[in-house]
Amino acid sequence: RAANPITAQRQQVLQNQLVNQRTDVRMGTMTLVAAYARSFAQAKDEKVQAQAKQLAETLSELGNDPSGPVSAWARMLLISLEAPEARAQTLQQMATSEYWPERLLAGAAAPSSAEHGKQTLTDLTKDQEPIVKKFAEAALDDLAHPATQPTTAPATPSAAEPSAPVLQAPPAPTSAPAINFGL
Repeated sequence: RAANPITAQRQQVLQNQLVNQRTDVRMGTMTLVAAYARSFAQAKDEKVQAQAKQLAETLSELGNDPSGPVSAWARMLLISLEAPEARAQTLQQMATSEYWPERLLAGAAAPSSAEHGKQTLTDLTKDQEPIVKKFAEAALDDLAHPATQPTTAPATPSAAEPSAPVLQAPPAPTSAPAINFGL
């Protein structure tokens, strides 16, 4: 049985940071919660997978927070936990938010969100906020014109092209820095 990094004491600390702290602390804590959820979701133990779903539900609840930055970031993290074909509801909530940075985040999440992502971008091209509108237009253009595979350069430089200096990598460190999480 693998050790669970979220002890009852650590859960209490995280819960306090999600509710009773400044916005920046809450957003950092949500990022940690999402990382735990991603990690737990890959576990073979069903109890650990159930804990991943509980953590995702916590992020979902924070998506309704009265703070615009907190709800926007909670939904963006939730998108990263959802399968691309299951993101429609979260994308819709983000794209119709009154908080324009959340609509911009919806545009950033949309290209990796299957067909409803493309529809979200199309809807965002009509946004009242110019940066959201321009971002959506550019993202749609990128989707319409995907990058091609890069071509390979000639094996040897031509006489007209000066050769670039060869850089050597620094030697690898012989020891790793000490990290103390203080848990």
